Amino acid sequence: MKRISVVLSFALVASLVVGARPAAAGPTDPSYIYGTAFDAQTFAPLAGVCVVLGPALVRCIAYTDANGRYQIDFPPGDIISSEQELHFLYRDRGYADYDSPRFVVRGATFQPAPMTLAGTTPDTACVTPGEPTQSLYLPNVTKTLGGPTGWQTPFIVQNTGAAATTLEVSFYRFADGSLVFCRRIQNLRPGSSFADVPNNDIYLGQSSQYSVVIRSFGATVVSVVNEHQGSGDRAEAMAYDGYAVGASSVFLPNITRRFFGYVTPFIIQNLGQSTVTAQARFVSFDGTAPEWTVQRTLQSGRSQFVDPNSEPGLMDGKQYSVTVTAGGPIAVVVNTHNDAATVAKPVAYSTDGL
Repeated sequence: MKRISVVLSFALVASLVVGARPAAAGPTDPSYIYGTAFDAQTFAPLAGVCVVLGPALVRCIAYTDANGRYQIDFPPGDIISSEQELHFLYRDRGYADYDSPRFVVRGATFQPAPMTLAGTTPDTACVTPGEPTQSLYLPNVTKTLGGPTGWQTPFIVQNTGAAATTLEVSFYRFADGSLVFCRRIQNLRPGSSFADVPNNDIYLGQSSQYSVVIRSFGATVVSVVNEHQGSGDRAEAMAYDGYAVGASSVFLPNITRRFFGYVTPFIIQNLGQSTVTAQARFVSFDGTAPEWTVQRTLQSGRSQFVDPNSEPGLMDGKQYSVTVTAGGPIAVVVNTHNDAATVAKPVAYSTDGL
């Protein structure tokens, strides 16, 4: 392809919205920005989108190719220490401008551009008639939680039935339980999967947390949630499965508060149709800490978290067993971290409540 030279070099090459990314760059590897511009509702790639390296909308330094892909190359050896921002313009096709969050370029740096037609508003409810064949519950779905490289949770739903199905994917805000929007996926074929990347959803706020309910009309489904944050030596990754059923008592064998650096926030989701109050009872392993109970009120389909490091009745350096009870079916996922700023190589893993 023809390269454009200004202060930097620019090129258009293949890169995917979801899929394999280039390997982490070393200190002498070239730096570049890459990604895909696509319709935020249909996920269709958008060709010919003008890409501007901001902050000023001076000139298009690249255009997306037929697959919606772009790449911006920096000269080898350049160290780009200042924050960057991109602007994506597609005004002649009726799309609103999309401005990326500010970011720092480190090696291969991924910046997708979910774009919407001007005046488009998200659906606040889905309208598939009848009762769902199955519902799945994802207690913890996030977008850039903690900052641009913070926790994100792409999730995948697979049709495990013998017929095509329609999915309704509803996002509920942790802060107030409100329905943010509902995405409808039609004709998901048997054995096929649908992937959702919250970081690409412009209807979700930055550094935000959601519970998700997936309703399938036509077939049974399963889902897995991939949680990850950071990059290089600071990268962490974990995963959990979506829940099809819950229980009125859920057991968490190992919950800690600053125990050799480990902390275990857990998230409770209401799988029933009525509002419930969940009680989490903490009992220390060695019996030297007082028992402690916390409560969370949960609307249908909604989630709330419990952070042991923030609970005033718990003691540092302790391990607890926890029993969570409620007047209806609930599910709990536990995220275990050892990732303080002083830890050279953080670790994390996720477990389901039992």
